[in-house]
Amino acid sequence: ELNNLTKIMNNDKIFERVSFILAGSMMNIYGRSLSEVATKRGIPIVSFSHGITHEIANYPAIYSSHWESSFADLTIAHTDKGASTILNQPYCRSKAKVFGIGLTSRTFRLNNLFYRENTDVPILYLSTNLQNGNETTPLCNQENEWEKDKRETKTIKILSRIPHFVAYKPYPEETRKFIDPSLTIKAIEKSKNISIAGQNLDARFLIGNYEILILPGATSTLGWIFPSGKPIIFINWSNHLSLSAEAKPLFRKGLFYFEGDDKNFEKKLVIFLSQSIKEIKLKWKEKREDRKLLMSKYISKNITNVGNKTAIKIISFLENFNKD
Repeated sequence: ELNNLTKIMNNDKIFERVSFILAGSMMNIYGRSLSEVATKRGIPIVSFSHGITHEIANYPAIYSSHWESSFADLTIAHTDKGASTILNQPYCRSKAKVFGIGLTSRTFRLNNLFYRENTDVPILYLSTNLQNGNETTPLCNQENEWEKDKRETKTIKILSRIPHFVAYKPYPEETRKFIDPSLTIKAIEKSKNISIAGQNLDARFLIGNYEILILPGATSTLGWIFPSGKPIIFINWSNHLSLSAEAKPLFRKGLFYFEGDDKNFEKKLVIFLSQSIKEIKLKWKEKREDRKLLMSKYISKNITNVGNKTAIKIISFLENFNKD
């Protein structure tokens, strides 16, 4: 299928008029074909890193084979840490260039939108539980679908014990893999304080409506919720989108950090979330200075003029592409 798509794409006359290509994620079959055709024709590809995952996630090396630097000539990342991680992965192109600049301005514009915080349901749980048919399990030593569901259900049962109402935001599904409802959904239906919210909405349009955010796992979602300034409870699991060892110290200092595999995890989380929302917010303010370094190293190198700085890097790269 890859060979056939590459042949079809190579015969497309549009490439005769293309001088460079701007691309998002290239990890699918279309990105791989595009990369092969463009390389053969000497057309430079500029790719933009998807989220901040590279900076913070504890990925096995084989998982990096589909990162941007495997297919693109230039990759724009969000931080210097992200850039170095993408550049030093074992499948990186020999002449690939990667620069850390920052998150897009729309990420920070969300802070300026008018939202009414839902004080009746103050907590939003942002699920990272993507049911993908065990697609990555053999390669990445992650959970299978059954284990994912049991872990998520465990968290829901813990949250059902706290004195606050919680909104559960499911991870978006492009194609549903299972007919039966998950154990997680069944647990939510039995709980008295948890409801499902924004099933078909992107999380960035919901975060402003809540006072406390819960994120289980090192994913790009953090790049959307961190700039909101709202208190973040980060739950790290050893076998589910785990955080890198290097990132843990700053996460512990800057966020409300919990280890999901800790034998006292349930007790600690219930005690913490049994506090008033006001108390949690006050403790969050006390961590303000610790979050500044976390922001620059793992979230966004710059927060202003990111578009201009990106354009300057791209123009300079394209002007010198054929000279390298």
